Amino acid sequence: KRPAIIVAERTILRSAATLELFPNHAGEGPPAGLPRRRGVRGEEGGDALRLARRLELNTSRAMPSPGERASVGVITVGRADRSIRRLESMLDLVGRIPSLHMGLTSPIDDAAITRLLERCQQVVVIEPRGRNMEWRTLELAQQMHEHNGNAPLIWGGRLPNGGGIDGRTHPSQLARLLHPFLQPVMGERS
Repeated sequence: KRPAIIVAERTILRSAATLELFPNHAGEGPPAGLPRRRGVRGEEGGDALRLARRLELNTSRAMPSPGERASVGVITVGRADRSIRRLESMLDLVGRIPSLHMGLTSPIDDAAITRLLERCQQVVVIEPRGRNMEWRTLELAQQMHEHNGNAPLIWGGRLPNGGGIDGRTHPSQLARLLHPFLQPVMGERS
């Protein structure tokens, strides 16, 4: 005989009734329950980027339709995404600013960034530390420019007013830094 494990709620065990239990399977096959996954997992099943896409680690919001171009879009990394969402909420701009949150930063999903670049006139890259995402976005914009001459302006370490994001991700700081970009979007609300 093989041991069995029973998981029951406490109230069932306190009742005076007798529970009659039967096996959840018959024969030689596996027991009923959750279906078993078939196929290979992890590195054997594909690269990290494929897994990240399947898990939807890189998420986009408020993307314009193909062919349309928004005045500004945002790429965020880490806690900057929460700050941008809070800023959108405070300024009543929810759903008006195309944004891409990069939950996986290595390897970088070039296709997701390119989709945003094709649909925005300017893109601001906001990352807590470093400028890895900004540099890769600049490389992709350069490739777009060489291919079809229609690439957006990329901002991050340097902004039009001479300052830069430089790891500042608090919503109030971002509101001051991004004011030139958000002003046209706020004007469209009417």
